[in-house]
Amino acid sequence: MDITQYDEKLLMSHSLCFITCDFLYPEMKAAVEAEKLSQIEVLGFPARCGQPPICWNELTELINSSDAEHTVLFGSYCLQNLADSGPESRNCTVNQQEQCFDLLCAQTLSNSLQQNGAYLLSPGWLARWKEHIENWGFEQKTAREFLGQSLHKLLLLDTGTDKDAVKNLQEFSAFLDLPCETLPIGLEYHRLQLAKITAGYRQKALEKENNTIRHNAADSAMTMDLLARVTKASSETEVTQTIIELFTMLLAPENIVYFRINKSGLQLEQAVKLNDSEQDQLRIFYADTKANYQLNDSGAGFFLRLGRGDNVSAILNIQQVACPQYINHYLNVSLHISGVCALAIEHARTMEKLLNTSRLAGKAQVATEVLHNVGNTLNSISVSSEIISNLIKTSSCLTLPGIVALINKHSDNIGAFFSTDPRGVQLPLYFSKLSEQLTTEQSTLLQEITRQRQRIQLIAEIIRTQQDTAKEAAMVESI
Repeated sequence: MDITQYDEKLLMSHSLCFITCDFLYPEMKAAVEAEKLSQIEVLGFPARCGQPPICWNELTELINSSDAEHTVLFGSYCLQNLADSGPESRNCTVNQQEQCFDLLCAQTLSNSLQQNGAYLLSPGWLARWKEHIENWGFEQKTAREFLGQSLHKLLLLDTGTDKDAVKNLQEFSAFLDLPCETLPIGLEYHRLQLAKITAGYRQKALEKENNTIRHNAADSAMTMDLLARVTKASSETEVTQTIIELFTMLLAPENIVYFRINKSGLQLEQAVKLNDSEQDQLRIFYADTKANYQLNDSGAGFFLRLGRGDNVSAILNIQQVACPQYINHYLNVSLHISGVCALAIEHARTMEKLLNTSRLAGKAQVATEVLHNVGNTLNSISVSSEIISNLIKTSSCLTLPGIVALINKHSDNIGAFFSTDPRGVQLPLYFSKLSEQLTTEQSTLLQEITRQRQRIQLIAEIIRTQQDTAKEAAMVESI
């Protein structure tokens, strides 16, 4: 893009309006078109030559009819009451010349011509010379007498904007019986003046634009730095605190209230910090899902939705910003970063869910390992119990009740039973074998019982170790 294209683009957003009297309107219109200043509007007010100067009230409607950001008034004596009345407040500049001809040619030239007795005429004024004579109250005779005493000739400063200008000059010359002359001056000087004014305005607009860009760049850099802090926060509590710090640094409000939104809806724990009217506004704003923000009654604060549509994470109540006159700028900045803040909140919530899921998965894995170890030990105890059960079922001591019954049966002749009865004779050997067998069985039972005790102690140790690792630990978090 070259500089001309940039200027045209600039003037589209920073347009000018040139206003002059009807006598100079054709020259100004032609000069603006010749300079290709298509974004400059040209308007005219009724000429007031020889009449009381114009006032602001007469120009208000004309100025308001233009959508330009800045207005420049051109003229001479007709504008003298405007220069001291503070045009800046009306976003308007008064460009007052010593005489109107100074807009068409150099002042040194017009002064020199007039000092030689020439009566300077513009095409616009000359086109209505009959009206001027009538307004002055002159007849032809009195006009010749009055003007002929001080004037030597009539001189037309021909700008080329009126094809009848020379004819009008000749008619006026014949009416006054004065010689006339035409000086072709064209529009070059006038175009140069308008181009200079336009360039000055462009320069100011560029400086303003540059300052705005620098200001926005600084704001963007600071905002990006703060947003980086928001996105790095790991918990929702940390994200919330960082978001409040972010908006506090950007807007410098008196207070910020954060309202969390989850699946159950708007959480009103912080609503106690609002008065009844603010609570009603909050509920209305929350219900209106299409509204991303809502100004409060004072116009110095607003509710801001973090998120859009159904995916809203929180609502901020920003109370009494530092500079309420810039509330629209604050809103634009806030709306730009609200989406990132909402994503940071959702990211923190997702991370917390993942951490909780991870903790539960870890607990389940530990429990599985513990149960596996306990199960292996219980299997060993079960095998040992089976061995003990089989040993008891097949124990040699099961024959003792029969032997005792046999002995009791021969209790009356117990000596003869043990010495002569073949069964009694075998009993001492039987008891000897039984004693050996019972000793072996007792040893086996003691070994299995010892193994069971050891495995039970192992289970207790596994459970105790798990209990020690599962104890609650304190975690400190700044809120």
